[in-house]
Amino acid sequence: GWLVVKFFDENNQYMTERWKGIWMDLPSVAVDLKTDDAIYGKGEIVNLALNLQNKLNYAYATTLKVKVSDPSNANIYSNTIQVTLAANGSSIQNLSLTLPSNAQDGFYTVSTEAYDTSGRKIGGKSGSFEVVGYKISAFPIMPEVLAPDISMPVIFKIKNIGGLAVTNGEVKIALKDPNGRQVFGGSQDFSALKGQDAEVIFQISIPQVLFGVY
Repeated sequence: GWLVVKFFDENNQYMTERWKGIWMDLPSVAVDLKTDDAIYGKGEIVNLALNLQNKLNYAYATTLKVKVSDPSNANIYSNTIQVTLAANGSSIQNLSLTLPSNAQDGFYTVSTEAYDTSGRKIGGKSGSFEVVGYKISAFPIMPEVLAPDISMPVIFKIKNIGGLAVTNGEVKIALKDPNGRQVFGGSQDFSALKGQDAEVIFQISIPQVLFGVY
């Protein structure tokens, strides 16, 4: 804006004027958003850490609005927080929400927006996390050569890549000869916490080996 000073004589006649520009820094806030994990299971607690940084050298009040939307863009969480930021200061706000037990699988969006006292947006940040149900990856390690009447290990390397702990998992195996006839079958239980690995070993033995692919 501009400051204008006008000069008048004793008869109130205009003489001259002087102009001076005045620039004011409007409130501005940097928002950093973090979740305590990247993948969650249904019914788990999501912890949010919001760090607000005042970019100016004077204090001001701000309103922080936080929303979480599911993969269909439906709002599952919202919160409004009043925060006063000191000059060049920061404020950490810790929030949490519990995911529904029937939460959709997919990516969830976290949106944060900061507003000044006049309702003008002065900062914001968005992020995401994923909700996954039961999901595992399994990699089999087979013997390079099969021999008759010899116990040979078949190993399954299992990794829990889902959002929930697997406590009563089961691996079933069926080995078929080149003619399509099953020559070995079995099953074993396993368990794997979220993000952990498990290993299942079958000892197989077949009375006769045919040439071809098993």
